[in-house]
Amino acid sequence: MMNNRFVLCSVLALILPLAGCDQKAPNTPPPTRQYGTPGVIPNPVIGADELYSLVSPIALYPDSLLAQVLAASTARNDVAVESLASFPDVQEQMVNNPQWTKFLGVAYTRQPQDVMNAVQILRARAQQNGALKTSPQLRVQSTAASASATASAGKAVPAPAQTITIQPAQPGVVYVPVYPLTVYGKPRVIYYPGYVPPPSK
Repeated sequence: MMNNRFVLCSVLALILPLAGCDQKAPNTPPPTRQYGTPGVIPNPVIGADELYSLVSPIALYPDSLLAQVLAASTARNDVAVESLASFPDVQEQMVNNPQWTKFLGVAYTRQPQDVMNAVQILRARAQQNGALKTSPQLRVQSTAASASATASAGKAVPAPAQTITIQPAQPGVVYVPVYPLTVYGKPRVIYYPGYVPPPSK
């Protein structure tokens, strides 16, 4: 009898503390799952219209000057901009438009082929509108794009059918053109948000 009573007490001693275990505490939020550091989201592709707006102020520059501006925009420091000291108007254009300069560099770093395709397409549009042609200051030449160039389409801008080069008419004398965006015809091209064009001379 004593043994039965001892066993019963032992069982009750084990069960009673567990009796309230299946009840939830009031207003206790569910446990939140802890995640690690979010994965790196790939950089989005810069679209064609944005690329046209970025390169529109410089697309008709002579090739050598265009290359200097693109290189300076990727470095985004005083030394790079000082490399354009021979072109104070261009240097001022970059300094006065830091956001445009920054994003031009970002675009050229991320999507160099798209940037160059955008330049060529805007040149072709200006040429069709009669705004880009050989002059006493510039020599403009068009050649059919090679098969390899046509195959190297960018992510956002298709490869152009032709390559248009712009060279100084006089060796050693680089002319910096200033032009309104109407030279590109339609569809209309707009400046990158916040970009202030240099004054017409």
